[in-house]
Amino acid sequence: MSQISKDVMKHVCELSLRAELEKMYRLNVNSIMYQPLSDEKVNQLARKIGLLPLEYRNILFFCYCFNSTSSEIEKVLKIENVISKIRYIQKMLSSFMGLGDSWIDENSMKRACNIALIEDIKDYDNIKVLHEPNYSKSFW
Repeated sequence: MSQISKDVMKHVCELSLRAELEKMYRLNVNSIMYQPLSDEKVNQLARKIGLLPLEYRNILFFCYCFNSTSSEIEKVLKIENVISKIRYIQKMLSSFMGLGDSWIDENSMKRACNIALIEDIKDYDNIKVLHEPNYSKSFW
């Protein structure tokens, strides 16, 4: 595939995502039917969350694990359209879980995000530093 074709595809995908995010922003969340998940399904959802791109995982962790507001998430992660992105991710995950027109309920999302976060950071203390920092003498 040529670079021009790749650029066109990337642009089309970005436009499609923007259109979907705009639709999600206008969505009437009061009309959505929410469904709780069993413990087994929550664990499946946690694994699916772990496979999401880093930006999406971070949005979910800030929202459901740390109870951050959309404006706090936008500031910390330096991103826009958090409300739309949360709805987009919720809809996508609900579809992946086979819920049809229903969405995953808040409690199940919180439980799955907490499991996914723990899994995401479990090896944090075992990460090896690849090089020693080189401190400047101006700080001594």
